[in-house]
Amino acid sequence: MRTSVLWALLLFAGVSQCARILGINPTRSISHQTPFLAIMAALAEKGHQVTVVTTHPLKSYLPTTYHLNILCFRSKDKFDLVVLETLFFWCYFGFIHELGSPPVVGFLSVGMTPTLNSLIGNPYNPSYIPDSHSVLTSHMSFWDRMRNSYDVLNLLSHFYNHVLPAHSRLIEKHYGKHVPDLEEMISNISLVIAANHFSIDYPQPLLPNVVQVTGMHIVQERKPLPKEIQDFLDGAEHGFIYFSLGSNMKSSFLPENTLAALLQAFAELPQRVLWKFEATELPGRPDNVMIAGWLPQQDVLAHKNIRLFITQGGLQSFNEAAYFGVPLIGIPFFFDQKYEVAKMVSAGIGKKLVLRSLTKETALDALNGVLRNSSYREKMEQFSAVYREHQETSLQRAVWWVEYVLRHDGAPHLRSAATHLRWWQLLLLDAIAVLLAAALVVIFVVYKLVRCLRSALRRNNKQKQS
Repeated sequence: MRTSVLWALLLFAGVSQCARILGINPTRSISHQTPFLAIMAALAEKGHQVTVVTTHPLKSYLPTTYHLNILCFRSKDKFDLVVLETLFFWCYFGFIHELGSPPVVGFLSVGMTPTLNSLIGNPYNPSYIPDSHSVLTSHMSFWDRMRNSYDVLNLLSHFYNHVLPAHSRLIEKHYGKHVPDLEEMISNISLVIAANHFSIDYPQPLLPNVVQVTGMHIVQERKPLPKEIQDFLDGAEHGFIYFSLGSNMKSSFLPENTLAALLQAFAELPQRVLWKFEATELPGRPDNVMIAGWLPQQDVLAHKNIRLFITQGGLQSFNEAAYFGVPLIGIPFFFDQKYEVAKMVSAGIGKKLVLRSLTKETALDALNGVLRNSSYREKMEQFSAVYREHQETSLQRAVWWVEYVLRHDGAPHLRSAATHLRWWQLLLLDAIAVLLAAALVVIFVVYKLVRCLRSALRRNNKQKQS
């Protein structure tokens, strides 16, 4: 590729009848990579030749017969299909055009965004579909709907007036002016795989070329925990709390007063606390708290003694908590975390703590509220039962739909005609304008006829009186 040399994970299937698939996911967050790489590995296992451009060439997704390479792509490389994370990386459509414009399957490690909905013509109504950056739920008051509508319109305005033009300039700089219009290239996406599902999110209308999946990175096989951690959790007579802020936010970055408040709160609990803490020391740590720089999260959440998961609200952590049926306390920081935590609260499976107002008292209130109220665990058990049904087949469905696009040459029959309409046409503003104009003409004609009739009647009356 002309712009940069990228790390790539090269998966060779060694099968004569297979498709050449290129996966592109430049997001540095590992939570975005794991479900994406799960799909890529599953496609390779089906016999396809899969090349993945990734920031995290995870060896856990490499069967022993696969190889790890560094690749620099050239325009002569040809692929039958491209799977691209369609979150921020619109300029990659210029590169895809250089590859011969193979069909594109979009991938989102979050739910459908307003921008992608708009680009592919998927229905999006801000009266009951909250923006994924908001703290709103699907049940909104009048002022919530006003706020959500403003936020969505502001986001779309910024996207079309600033983001797309900036990416178009990047494409023109590196690939010249012969490349088609960026918005047109994006609208030709064959399929979108969205890694957020109505079983954990909110129901919304979807086109045939939008497929919801969830929890594809969750593994069925459990591995033994390190002995020190296993002993600590096995010996938790009153159960334990697992605390992790994910891969992007580090607990060691928390302000000193916040750390002190949390430690004071934990010290008053009978439960033990296992804390993913990136520093080697945590001053003031009580005896019931153990810290570790890295933890196998799924194996910890699967432990029989777990009672509560304190999380930053990342989607993949939410997936895992739902799968293992663990009640939650969310401390959101950025992007979609406030949205996910709002869902936890509205579903009755968790509570929210706000970082800037977090004290020993607010922490204890949230902790005891979840630990002592059995409704949180009961609702999470119900939530988990629904979630597991859909998670179980998600990876197979994602692979099936990718192969469907391959079998049907990009599956253009799945795409909506809405992508060919301007926004005023999509909202029927032109039709409404014509109807209003027609109604005004009729009103004007009736008005004129009434005036003429009244004038005629007055003249007739005057003639009779004279």
